[in-house]
Amino acid sequence: MNSIYGLVDSGDYSHATFAKHLTHDLGMQFVSSDMYLFFRRARGQVTGILASYVDVTLACGDRSFIEPTEKTREVFEVKSREHNEMRFPGVYVNKLSDGFEIHQRAYIDRLKKLPRDAEFVQLRRARAQLSWLIYSRPDVCVIAKKLAKFTETTFKCKHINMFNKAVEYLTNSRNLSLHMRKLDLKFFIFVHSLTRRLLSIRIRCLNLGR
Repeated sequence: MNSIYGLVDSGDYSHATFAKHLTHDLGMQFVSSDMYLFFRRARGQVTGILASYVDVTLACGDRSFIEPTEKTREVFEVKSREHNEMRFPGVYVNKLSDGFEIHQRAYIDRLKKLPRDAEFVQLRRARAQLSWLIYSRPDVCVIAKKLAKFTETTFKCKHINMFNKAVEYLTNSRNLSLHMRKLDLKFFIFVHSLTRRLLSIRIRCLNLGR
């Protein structure tokens, strides 16, 4: 499959191949609102979920879900799995005694305020950095969306102040994180050999309460 890289439709072909394996071999279903998010249900409850983007997969589930995924390792020649604690670009998943947390503290520490005379292109880059934080900090969703609305023609000094206030707030509350309570689940990440680099994916948090 390495030969498909560089083709316009290579991503679609890769996804279709992997999705077929998940649905046919592992008995999973995709979420109607997100074609990259799959789940497996057994005995009337969710036993595993899996999010996939290109060649990176994040999954969690109980033993009945994890054991069959050994076939995935054979089919796609995946690398060794990273269990329980992992890191995507700027996103950390840490195991805790009562569950696990998702945070981006190191990413927050690198955020810098903009000078008052910053130009639009500087703020456009900065607001994109801020938007990346909404995966672990939903409390900044509103400000991130507001900053995304204006254009170069509507850009004003107040937008710089808005961004700087957001940076100050995040710095003062850097220890906040998404805390997921302990479940009878195990999560892991694996990367198959289509490429040898990690790519960013959206980490979806599901309520798996029984």
